[in-house]
Amino acid sequence: NDLGALDDATADGLTPLGRHLAALPCHPRLGKILVLGCLFSVPEPVLSICAAMSGRSPLMTTQDTQKRTAWQTERHQLLHRLGARSDHCAWVVL
Repeated sequence: NDLGALDDATADGLTPLGRHLAALPCHPRLGKILVLGCLFSVPEPVLSICAAMSGRSPLMTTQDTQKRTAWQTERHQLLHRLGARSDHCAWVVL
């Protein structure tokens, strides 16, 4: 409902956006990002961001605290060098 995809007043219970999201083979949140990226004429960076977001990084989920700390340090240094404030912005720059 918070995606703007549901509408109780329609026969199928979906808004036009909801119908588009239902046709996509991905999580609805990623689908909305893809649809909005196309509407705003920026499909390439949005596609890269969604591809990066669709998988889970083994570096972030490791139980080894040394590896996780080292990865976080490298991540912060990379973001600083790129002048990006988030991983999503870094993906666009790269």
